[in-house]
Amino acid sequence: MSRLPHHSTALLPALLAAFILFTACGGGDFAVPETREEQLSMLDEKQREERKLRSEITLLERAIGGDSTTVTDSRLVTAEAITLADFEREIELQATVESDELGIVSVEVPGRVSQVMVREGQSVRRGQALLRVQQESLGIQVADLQASLDLARDLAARQQRLRAQNIGTEVQLLEANNAVERIEKQMAQVRVQQGKSLVTAPISGTVENKMINPGELATPGMPLMQILDAATVKVVADVPETYLKSVKKGQTVRVEFPSINETKRARISDIGRTIDAANRTFRIELDMPNPQRLYKPNMLANVYLVDYAKADVVTVPSETILEETDGREYVFVASPIAGKPDAYEAKKVYVTTGENDATKREVTSGLDPGDLLVSKGMRSIAAGQNLRIEGLSPKPSTTPKPTAAVKQTEARPAQ
Repeated sequence: MSRLPHHSTALLPALLAAFILFTACGGGDFAVPETREEQLSMLDEKQREERKLRSEITLLERAIGGDSTTVTDSRLVTAEAITLADFEREIELQATVESDELGIVSVEVPGRVSQVMVREGQSVRRGQALLRVQQESLGIQVADLQASLDLARDLAARQQRLRAQNIGTEVQLLEANNAVERIEKQMAQVRVQQGKSLVTAPISGTVENKMINPGELATPGMPLMQILDAATVKVVADVPETYLKSVKKGQTVRVEFPSINETKRARISDIGRTIDAANRTFRIELDMPNPQRLYKPNMLANVYLVDYAKADVVTVPSETILEETDGREYVFVASPIAGKPDAYEAKKVYVTTGENDATKREVTSGLDPGDLLVSKGMRSIAAGQNLRIEGLSPKPSTTPKPTAAVKQTEARPAQ
């Protein structure tokens, strides 16, 4: 028997389908007989015609050489070759940026601000003068204390002269001297407070928020301005206690700043010593250099922490794993059909799975590198069904597959 030209094989399925339809319909409009006997007779006749046509189709396929394009019951699917890869699972944590150094400027004694020497955004050094406060009440206290001190010293001198003439008692002299010492101490304290009329920067940094103007009254504890040292910031996140064993000091994590579209890697610098009883979390901190001052306090961030990692494992998309009614998991593998190029058969393979993330699952047994996993169309096929693979490139090798570094065990057969 002569072989058909190659271009004829591409048209053969369509011609056969048209021929079957034409024959079944008698080449014209098809009418169903009215009586049951006539219907059964026609059905028997059509079934004989169908068997004859399928026999002829089989002969034609054998003559053509088993080209996959003639397999009328094959299913078009997508498949991808199994490879070994590193598998990591990350958990996402909400985080915020905090400053390591934030100084709040306030006064120790009340007074009216007479002068503000810095502006917002200005860089200042530790100890630099920021503002001056008028302390009128202290000036009045100094004047009163000075008058009292002068009187006490005069009385003590008089008492000393009287005592030298054996007039008065020793106790009177001691009381006069003690009064002088007491007023002198009070005077020293007021002088110290007067020296605090000039308020200086507690840390080096940048004036972030100025909340006072000249002429306004300042009282102790009242915040007047903030000084921020943002050369280094820390990213703070709360971790659920279920991940306590997955967190280590010095561990490298991925940090994402959505507002500036930037991703960095940083190390965990500190781990909280306690669990928050309200939300069952513990705190972690990550030191972040901030030379360009891009990271601002209270900025939102996402921390991605790897809680599971394994090297050289088989992973597959989660949707490719199907489940039997008894709970066993399986996938479909496209197995090449011997003697038929580009033709495959659906093979049902039971697998054992391990950890998973949002899109992938680890397969611990059942699949080997090089297997063709059906990744799309697996829900519409059955074991043993002929398959055609869409866009398979490169073509899988027919040579024996290399042995993996860790050979996975065969999946247990169906019961």
